[in-house]
Amino acid sequence: MVPDKPMREIDMHAMRVLEVDASIQAGTAYATAAEEFTFVLPEVAVPIHTCSVCGNKDQQFFVLDAKQGDTICMGVGGAGCGAVVEDHKAHEGNMYRQFEGEVDRSHHGLPPDKLYSTAYNMRTQISKGALDSARLANLSSYVEMNLSQMGKDDKRTRVGYKDQMKKQAFDVIDHMAANCDLHGTVTERAKELFAGWRNVKEHVHHKNAVICACIVAAYRTIAADEYRAREARRRARATVRQVLKCVRCGNLDAALFSATAPQPGRPSQRVCQRILSNGLPCGGLVAQTQVLEYPADDGGGDLLGPSADALHPFACRHCGARFNAARSRDVHEADCSRKIAIGSKVAFKGQPNVMYMVLEMLPDGEVRLMNLKTSMEQGEPAPIDQLELEDTPPADLPGAGGPRKPGGPSAGPTAPMAEWGVSEARQWLMGVLRARKGDVPPVPAAHVEAICAELERGTAAEADVGDDGGGGGAAGRAKRKRVRTAGQLLQTWSVQKFTAVCGGDVAAARVIHAEVGRKRAERAAAERSAMETKHARERRAQQVRKSWVNAIAAELQNGGR
Repeated sequence: MVPDKPMREIDMHAMRVLEVDASIQAGTAYATAAEEFTFVLPEVAVPIHTCSVCGNKDQQFFVLDAKQGDTICMGVGGAGCGAVVEDHKAHEGNMYRQFEGEVDRSHHGLPPDKLYSTAYNMRTQISKGALDSARLANLSSYVEMNLSQMGKDDKRTRVGYKDQMKKQAFDVIDHMAANCDLHGTVTERAKELFAGWRNVKEHVHHKNAVICACIVAAYRTIAADEYRAREARRRARATVRQVLKCVRCGNLDAALFSATAPQPGRPSQRVCQRILSNGLPCGGLVAQTQVLEYPADDGGGDLLGPSADALHPFACRHCGARFNAARSRDVHEADCSRKIAIGSKVAFKGQPNVMYMVLEMLPDGEVRLMNLKTSMEQGEPAPIDQLELEDTPPADLPGAGGPRKPGGPSAGPTAPMAEWGVSEARQWLMGVLRARKGDVPPVPAAHVEAICAELERGTAAEADVGDDGGGGGAAGRAKRKRVRTAGQLLQTWSVQKFTAVCGGDVAAARVIHAEVGRKRAERAAAERSAMETKHARERRAQQVRKSWVNAIAAELQNGGR
């Protein structure tokens, strides 16, 4: 935001902004100057009801029927009455509901904002789209801009100009908060600081530096307040214990304390015998003091620790990273490196020696798994919260990232499975046959030929349907386009279909179906990795284009320390 300004200058601006804010809060001359630009929200009159039937005056036992607008008495102590003390209560909200794409039929403007002046909140708003609305809006803006100086001889900054600068600064603060993932509390505090500064200053020099200083000062004050609140909670849980402590070096080890010999008129005293850095004993007197002992499950006083963080309440369910907004957490979870997805190698918690591959993500937080040791699919889906991601699986497991057998499934076609013809499918199936040679259960070569023959019949049948029903024009082209390849047919086959094609060999059908799922998962993992690389490249390019985002993030990080 201000890359040409050093951090010490930002700190100097932040110090001045906080001094002005403290003076306004204390009611000094700055507060008197700021009263002219501060909008005071009117107090809402709350009616006090008295029931003429039972004499109830306790307001908590009066209930408002929002549909009818009636206020009903519940009786003395809630014992029951039912008398209507007020009917047809006026609705204080919007007269009409506004939906997206519709014209706003309400006859009032935005709610008042205490950070702006009274003239800004009470100004006349002219709707867009009406006849001569632009000319009337410009005329109204000109009049309201110069209204504060009407009848005055002193040359001061106009109130309308200050409000205009506040609006521009608030937009910049919102933009910076979105880019730096700042909490809403920090954003509101930064706006309050800038509004107070703009109110009392006739001229604001280095506007961008002042805005940056308000953000940094707001972040520091909110962080300090949260730290003090957390320390207060920790001290409330702590217990006080009486211990002996050296008043000179602070030593608490009782083994290093020794008693001096009593002398006439002087009782025996304890001194510290701890060896200091100069090689001599401390010799300081030992006195009794109080220390605080915290519970064993205490998270410590670190503001950014894993305990309850009011500034960052949203945590990633994959890696535990914390964010101040649900939107930022959702964006992070989509690209999280610890995310379990199709093709991920996982293990059940407490069983790291048995590796699985995720074949399919099911609803209700469950996944279908394939055992990488036996290449067999699990019978029942597994809950995703019982699994943990394995980054470095053992190299001796087939399909777990380690070396495969020569001629294994990885030596098959390089094209995507959806583009395979019958010849590519036969090549891949023969690779599966060679990779599992000698395994139990075996995959006979006759099954490969039977599967390829069924694929030829399937593709030929779909081609015939496309030619017969195609015809001319766009309808014919659409039907011919729907003809599926051998690889697409292979992906749609279930275990029952493979069993029927393999002549009832259920074990071999399960093996081939699991290998098809693994091949599909490997392709999905490769596409996901390529997409993540593309997104990372785009984010880096954006950071290069917007260098001020990195500058303000570095300033906030240094300021938080």
